[in-house]
Amino acid sequence: MAEIIAAVFQENKIAVVQGDKDIAIQLLQLPFNHIFFTGSSAVGKIIMKAAAEHHASVTLELGGKTPVIIDASADLNDAARKIGMGKFLNFGQACVSPDYLLVHQSKLDELVEKLKSAIQKSYGTGEQIKNSPDLARIINTNHFNRLKSMLDEAIRKGAEIKAGGEADEENLYIAPTILTNVPDDCQLMQEEIFGPILPIISFATIDEALEIVNNKPKPLAMYIFSKTHENIEKILNETSAGGTTVNDFGMHYIQYFLPFGGVGMSGFGSSHGKNGFLAFSHSRAIVYHHKWSPLKLFAPPYKKIKNNMTRLLIKYL
Repeated sequence: MAEIIAAVFQENKIAVVQGDKDIAIQLLQLPFNHIFFTGSSAVGKIIMKAAAEHHASVTLELGGKTPVIIDASADLNDAARKIGMGKFLNFGQACVSPDYLLVHQSKLDELVEKLKSAIQKSYGTGEQIKNSPDLARIINTNHFNRLKSMLDEAIRKGAEIKAGGEADEENLYIAPTILTNVPDDCQLMQEEIFGPILPIISFATIDEALEIVNNKPKPLAMYIFSKTHENIEKILNETSAGGTTVNDFGMHYIQYFLPFGGVGMSGFGSSHGKNGFLAFSHSRAIVYHHKWSPLKLFAPPYKKIKNNMTRLLIKYL
């Protein structure tokens, strides 16, 4: 991409600067008009502080723990297929990837089996999964160690592995992993996972599921699987998220006529299509007027007729 852009555009129009966080720190010292950042909430705070030095506006697309709520009426075959694809696409390293599942307690065991089946259909079994050309890898050793630590902690605290769990640091590989009975106080339920580990929590009522979601920072995305209109509307009305797709994965993200962005800790501002163009634009108000100006009515001296006309304008405008 850097080579293509350099060949087509002048550097003072569009430039690609590659490097690590030290390069990013230097860039943030420049007086940009607007900064668009995609990344973690922690780094988002750093971006905002740097932008404030130059009064630059920002659009922040941050992360968050994307919940998936599956009620008792959901089509589990459909849900498992779409969740399995969405979760393990790019090995869970996507900002709109499902982070954890909330499923009605009557459907927990069935959903687990259908998710395992979805993984097998996509990637095979055992060593076939590890060697699948369709499965990505964790981006680097630091993130492998982070994910392995989160997984180990959850198991120590009582989480049960229903699928996967194998880890290979040399190949930056953790098998697609499904967990149940995951305690809420472990890292897997407190931090964005951004990897191939999927905790599943059961609930008895929709209100219980909503309480779990609303006790966490507002996510970038949310998914709902249900055939019950009342449940769907209740979830939509009583939660807040950057975007939501009902009965599918990621569809709100790929619609370029819809704004895409976060809310609260998952960011603010929006992009895609017209919204992306507006994010990098300033709406400048311009008025061309004639010699006579209605502002004369508000200029001294303030006589009775002016006062009466002013009152009429204020009343009817």
